[in-house]
Amino acid sequence: MRLFCIADSDSVLGFRLSGIETMEVRTARDAEEAFKVAFSSEGVGILVITRKAADLVRDKVNGMIYTQEVPLVLEVPSLGDKPGAESADDLLKGAIGISL
Repeated sequence: MRLFCIADSDSVLGFRLSGIETMEVRTARDAEEAFKVAFSSEGVGILVITRKAADLVRDKVNGMIYTQEVPLVLEVPSLGDKPGAESADDLLKGAIGISL
């Protein structure tokens, strides 16, 4: 099972450095294309999307978070999000019901 990340330009470098396949998005059209790539790529089990990237296609992301079984869609804070935003652990707990 592979991780795939759709991220805004500020966040993509960190994911790439950790060895996660990424697509950088700047527009809603970029985000739509990244979803097509992620869902057509064999072996992608978890799709991580940063909040800034998710905001470009919010309706699509919200629909997938609650209906898509594979890959699991996990929205995480973007680099530079204000303090007090939900942590990745809180988001994971809400998405799949477990805490790390």
